[in-house]
Amino acid sequence: MQKTKEMYNIIFKEAWPFWSGGVLLAILAILMWVWGQPWAVIGGYRNWASWFLTGIGIYKGKELVSPLLDPKSIMALGIIFGAFTAALISGDFGFRMPPWFELLKGAMAGVLMGFSSVLAGG
Repeated sequence: MQKTKEMYNIIFKEAWPFWSGGVLLAILAILMWVWGQPWAVIGGYRNWASWFLTGIGIYKGKELVSPLLDPKSIMALGIIFGAFTAALISGDFGFRMPPWFELLKGAMAGVLMGFSSVLAGG
């Protein structure tokens, strides 16, 4: 039981080096590319938004694929729930209000990332 607790602390409580996250993401991206579905999550978010906007009558687009059947939509859900689960497990989940300048920087970064991901095709 002690070994399990030590392993849990190493994996979930201690900070990992930055390069280990990069290596894990690179392996995941390569595996997804080999599988035939490159990592393009923005299409999943766009699919969910299209379904929502069509449901409330704002958007009348082409025939939509169900978000629960679209692999990119499932990847988008996986990212959201994975981040939520990781925050819960690490004990770092909480609602905290950052300073206003951090909110402004985050909003600008989000707009720029969203714009560039649309330009890059996902």
